Amino acid sequence: MGNDLLDLLAHELGEIYYCEEECPGVYYLSILPTIGEGGEYYAVLEGAPITQDTRTIGRKLEDAPAIIYRLKAEDGASAAVEYEILRYKAAHGLPMPEGKSLRVAALYGAELRPDYFGAYPVPFLTPWGHTLRHRPLDNGIYWIETNQCVEVLAVCYPIWDGDLSEGLWEVGQKLDAEGEMGYIYFLKETACVAIWELLRLRPALLTTGLIRKAELMNAIWANQPGYALGYNAEEQAGLHGTLGLLLYALGMDGRKLEGSPEHMIMITPDAGTDLSDSGGETAHGYERICIPRGTCNLDSFADGRGLQNAGQAMRTVYHFGHRPAGQTGFFRYGVRLPGRPAPAPSGPLLWENTVRLRPGQPGYDFRFPGAGSSQTIPPKIVRIICC
Repeated sequence: MGNDLLDLLAHELGEIYYCEEECPGVYYLSILPTIGEGGEYYAVLEGAPITQDTRTIGRKLEDAPAIIYRLKAEDGASAAVEYEILRYKAAHGLPMPEGKSLRVAALYGAELRPDYFGAYPVPFLTPWGHTLRHRPLDNGIYWIETNQCVEVLAVCYPIWDGDLSEGLWEVGQKLDAEGEMGYIYFLKETACVAIWELLRLRPALLTTGLIRKAELMNAIWANQPGYALGYNAEEQAGLHGTLGLLLYALGMDGRKLEGSPEHMIMITPDAGTDLSDSGGETAHGYERICIPRGTCNLDSFADGRGLQNAGQAMRTVYHFGHRPAGQTGFFRYGVRLPGRPAPAPSGPLLWENTVRLRPGQPGYDFRFPGAGSSQTIPPKIVRIICC
C-alpha cells in the first residue's frame, strides 16, 4: 500500500499504528484512538480477491478508494472478509495464521452473518438417536425430538464455548464424530440450566414463545436445586453484575454489593415444569408421560396398570385405566378432578372416550377436548410414549 493511500485512510480513520497485507489488495489496519474511534479494520482495495457479496456489506470511504470493515463489530461483516482471506491462502497453498482455519472462521461467522455463511445446520444425530423434529430457539440452538422419543437441547460450537459455564460442558454430551467443535447436547433435566445461562446474553429467546420463564425456573428447582441455590446466593452477593465480577476478580469483594430479586431463580406455584412448547397439536401443546419400555406393550396399555400409575405419579388430572367390558383391544381414558380418587373401572369420568390400540406403535396420543367451562380443564393432548 502506497503512502498516499495510507494518508487518505489515516485522514478518515485516524492515525495508523500498524498495517499488514493479508492477501493481495486486503490490509489489516490498527488505528490509534486519536481522531476517530480507533480499533482494528480490514481495508479492501479494488482488484482484491473479495466477492461482491462481501463488498456490499462493508463501508465505502468517501476520500479513499477502499472499503473498510471494523473487526469485532456487531454487524459481523469482517468475519466474511477473514473467511475469504483464509480461503485465498488455502487455495494458493499459503500457510495459515496460527490458530486460524477455514472451519473455525465459518463456525464463528455463521453466528454473526448467517446471510453469508448460512445458519448452523440442525444436527441429524444426537446421543439419544436421530433427529425427527426440531424447533429453532435461535441460530445454532435447537430443541430436538429424536426417534427414541427423547427431547434434547442442542447447542452448537462456538455458542456453548462462549455462553455456557464450564460446569455445563461436563454435564452435556458430545458425539465423537463431531469432534471438539461440534454440538453439545442436554437432556431436558439439564437443558433448563443451559437455557437459563443462554438467556443472560440472549434474552430474545423468551420472545420466541417457545420458552416460558416461570416453567423454566420451576424446572431448575425441580431438577437442579443445587444450581438454583448457588445461583441465587451469587445473585444476592451481587456477583452476576459486571462491577461485582470485576471486584471479585481483583480480590476487592469486601465492598457490599447487592443483587436484584427479579434476577433470581424463583418458584411459581401455579406454573408447571414443562419449560418449552414442544409443538403439540393444540394451542396448549401436549403433556408427555413416559412408560418404561419393559412394560410398554399392548397389555399394559389395555388394562391401564402402567398408564394409571404414571398419571398419578405425575399428579395429572387425567385418569387412564381399564379396558371397557366386551371391547377387546380398546382402552378407556378420561379426566378426573384434582385431589379426587380414581374412579372404579366402570365408574363415570368427567369426560371420557375410548381408543383402539394397535400393537407395535411407539406411542399414543389421547385427546381431551376439555371438561366443561365450570371445571376449567383446558383442551390438551396427553402423549403416552414407550421410553
